[in-house]
Amino acid sequence: MSNPEGGEENMATHLSETPKWLQGCLSLSGLFGLFFGGAMLWSGIRRESGVAMIIGVLFILLTVPWPIYFALVKRARARLGDPEITLKETLRVGESLSVDYAHNFSRAVTINRLIVQLLLRERVTYRSYDHQTKRTTTRTRIHDHVIQEVEEPAGSFLPGQSLHRHFNLRVPPESMHSFSVRHNRLQWLVRIKIDLPRQPDALITLPIQVLPEMASEA
Repeated sequence: MSNPEGGEENMATHLSETPKWLQGCLSLSGLFGLFFGGAMLWSGIRRESGVAMIIGVLFILLTVPWPIYFALVKRARARLGDPEITLKETLRVGESLSVDYAHNFSRAVTINRLIVQLLLRERVTYRSYDHQTKRTTTRTRIHDHVIQEVEEPAGSFLPGQSLHRHFNLRVPPESMHSFSVRHNRLQWLVRIKIDLPRQPDALITLPIQVLPEMASEA
């Protein structure tokens, strides 16, 4: 973490993706759907069973596209590359936050716009008791509050070109500082959305620490 009185932190970031375990599960389900759906479809054709053919087609349509989707997204992310973000990681309540975005491209890409959000994430963990089953269940709820959002247009870039943008955010003077206890946590985040044409946004989420102190500029 950088000192609030000091300079800003230069961070090489990586674009967030779907968790590996979820990609693996959905990819395996796609393979299962292909084999099972194909077997049901072939069985339906041989026995002239409309029900079996419908089940086979549904399995293929519902499961096979996922591995294809993840392959296309992974290819697009590799083509985009990782940007470099510069910001201060430790702030006071009411303090301004400067975010510098730099992206050097090795391949031709098009970016519609950059969206930068200042988020306050609330994580609450609670327990509920079921009198019928006599079991206690622990649940965690997460809610993101968008405190501020700014955006800038981008454009099309050739190999060797770069994109540089500057964003100004501010932790509101009346807001709560970061804190974490056993069943409750408030976390401040900077989220950068890279709006890409015809594909899901690429996301970068960076945590920042807001101290329980008021900034002089507040």
